[in-house]
Amino acid sequence: MPGAGAHVLFTLSALVGSDISHSHPVHLDRVAADFPEVSLIVRHACWPWVTQACGVGVRRPNVYLIPDAYGVSMPGYQQWVEAANTYLADRLLFGTAFPIVPLKPMVEAFRRPAWRDGVREKVEYKNAQTLLRLPQ
Repeated sequence: MPGAGAHVLFTLSALVGSDISHSHPVHLDRVAADFPEVSLIVRHACWPWVTQACGVGVRRPNVYLIPDAYGVSMPGYQQWVEAANTYLADRLLFGTAFPIVPLKPMVEAFRRPAWRDGVREKVEYKNAQTLLRLPQ
């Protein structure tokens, strides 16, 4: 099957495109449906459309969201933690917005919320390890 096992990394947020509609998760949902064999990894995770992006994450098992800096300080960031603690624990990925946000402050900010047991480790590295088929 063409594309099977492929990973595509791209950026969707309010700051991408000529207007905010370019970052709406409905577009991600359509691509994920058309290419279910391709893992779609989304930096900035469609912010500010947090709820809708989480909905696509639930709906499409080939979608992985990286909220990065939006996931620790922007409006709606608590929803990423809630999603990971409940229904998106396996498809949320840690990421930074380096060089805009240096690594150390990003890691410190990411570790502050109340993560359910085992969830932070999944988001920090285990999910990426599984996605990229790295040794466990």
